[in-house]
Amino acid sequence: MLQGISWSAYLEAAIIVTAIYYACVAAVFYRTEFKALLQPKAKAATYAVTDGSDKTAAFENLESLVHEIDSILEQAGNQATKDQLLPQLKAKLASYGGLRQPAYRAAVFNHIIKQAEEISGIRISEEELAG
Repeated sequence: MLQGISWSAYLEAAIIVTAIYYACVAAVFYRTEFKALLQPKAKAATYAVTDGSDKTAAFENLESLVHEIDSILEQAGNQATKDQLLPQLKAKLASYGGLRQPAYRAAVFNHIIKQAEEISGIRISEEELAG
């Protein structure tokens, strides 16, 4: 009986059975993702536009904050001390609400630490900025 089955027929059957098996496994484990794909496209597009514009606005605010911080550091130059710079930087950071997000906070703090050391030669820690 096995002599009547060719290798090509065997491989075709094995591929079909394997595809059906993985389709069943995917249907069981990725049910919610499949349901999301079947939702009407208008709702998904509405959410994408809303989320994208909010993220774009937040990123633009972050970018303007970084430019303002850079201008503070450049104006201070080499003659500034840590006691002079910290209140200015903290006041600028207090006006920015995006620091509640850990990624933005880490990015801003790392930028300030790096720029303060490069421009003014002052070492500032994250604790000093957060405090």
